[in-house]
Amino acid sequence: MPPETPTPLPAPDPQDLFDREIRPLLDRLERQRTGTRAAIVLLVFAVIGGTVLALVKLPFLLKTLKHGGKLYGALTFAVFTVPFVLFRRRRKRFFVALVLAACRHADLTYAPGGCLGRRRLRQLFSDLKPSGAQAEDGITGVRRGLTFWFNEVELHKSAGLLKGPERIFRGWLLCIDLPQPGGSPLSCTLTLGVRGAEPVLTPLNGAVAEAEQRFPPEVRALAARLAALAGAREVRLTTDGLRFILAIDTGRDLFEGIAALDERMTPALFARFLEELDTLTRVVDGLSAALQAPIAAPSPQPAASLDAAEPASALNVP
Repeated sequence: MPPETPTPLPAPDPQDLFDREIRPLLDRLERQRTGTRAAIVLLVFAVIGGTVLALVKLPFLLKTLKHGGKLYGALTFAVFTVPFVLFRRRRKRFFVALVLAACRHADLTYAPGGCLGRRRLRQLFSDLKPSGAQAEDGITGVRRGLTFWFNEVELHKSAGLLKGPERIFRGWLLCIDLPQPGGSPLSCTLTLGVRGAEPVLTPLNGAVAEAEQRFPPEVRALAARLAALAGAREVRLTTDGLRFILAIDTGRDLFEGIAALDERMTPALFARFLEELDTLTRVVDGLSAALQAPIAAPSPQPAASLDAAEPASALNVP
């Protein structure tokens, strides 16, 4: 039996939490950023000064520099950029972990990539015909015994040699491991109607009856709740036999201002981050429970049987 997720503590006041926990972190990161910039400037002067001194003392190196200028430039660029990129990635992981802990979600961790690779993402959105796909900032954790990933995803398609790539999707991607892998792939769109109306489920492949059975009303209601939080009118529901996948085109960064680590993070953005994180965890809890809810597998024989129906996840019913 999967372990129950602990009951969350009461949500803290966003303004008080920002002043008490987040603002000191931002000040600390700003001091680190200032020190990093100063170190890079000193490194630039050291490299340039060392190069000039070497050319003055060893003139034959000038001929080597003429022939290998591109290689020298590439090496110099790598010396400056690679440590900076690695430092920024490490700092982002560290900072997001502290923010999650401050928000009483220390069980969640920063996930820079997500559960699906680029080829799998292109297959998932094959109807949009993307030429490129990338999963970025997100979080991962375990809720009710099931691992989930929540990431920002961008899709692009070629718009010609002169125009460059065109973005066709930018939004949220939620993946939850199925408790019982199996079943054929199925994709649908869930369109939200006016307030009070039921969302409309439209299969991209398969029949409507199958889609309604494998994505039962409680799953659709939770997906619609997450879409409403994002301000979207449509959700993509998919199962590939291994995971339940939910995609929402939001057109904005995931946890805007949190992962960016810059002056854009304000108390208002932080309050929205808390609301999104709280709603996300509640939706994932509900989806994890719905995916593990036992249902009776349909039997081809109407005759009664003394054997109990075999429990199965709704997404795995053929």
